Amino acid sequence: TTDVVLQPIIAAAFGINVGCGDPSHQHHHGHSHGHVHAKPKLTLKSFAHEAGHYFKGEIIGDFAAVPLTIGVQRFFPSFMHGLRKIFEPLLGWAFRNGANRTARRWGSENGLAADAPEVKAHAEEVYEHEVSHLPQAVVWNMFAYPIGAVAQKMGGHGRSYPEIFKSKLVGAAVSNGILIGGRMLAPGAA
Repeated sequence: TTDVVLQPIIAAAFGINVGCGDPSHQHHHGHSHGHVHAKPKLTLKSFAHEAGHYFKGEIIGDFAAVPLTIGVQRFFPSFMHGLRKIFEPLLGWAFRNGANRTARRWGSENGLAADAPEVKAHAEEVYEHEVSHLPQAVVWNMFAYPIGAVAQKMGGHGRSYPEIFKSKLVGAAVSNGILIGGRMLAPGAA
């Protein structure tokens, strides 16, 4: 959802022409000693058109990445474990804080002290659940990102691959930041 909303805005913010580049659509042109393309304004109509190209590509990339991620998980478990060993030291502290906060809230709702063994066990369970899914998120992104970009281009998006990849990179960073940040801050809600 964040990708579909953010990507066209990011494309516009990075100075990439908004609009699909399809020659059959009307675009603004200025003429002064040659043919100059003026950057179109970001209107609701151009945003909706741009978002349509991104939406198709995102849906294809996001769903195609699922069986590929499951395949890596099933056939290369040591690779997934290696990813966890890389990312857990980097992000584990934040997931630990979120798990502890969630467990204390859960304990309070169930009449347990913050340092009760059940609360500590619940915190460990939440932490393990979140951190064990971190490699899946990494692998899923490794597949969804390029598949989505290629699907956009093959689906008629008139931007160049570098333009699509640039906007997708920023969009992926923002949307993953929102997703992973949300899971760090409120794993119970996730």
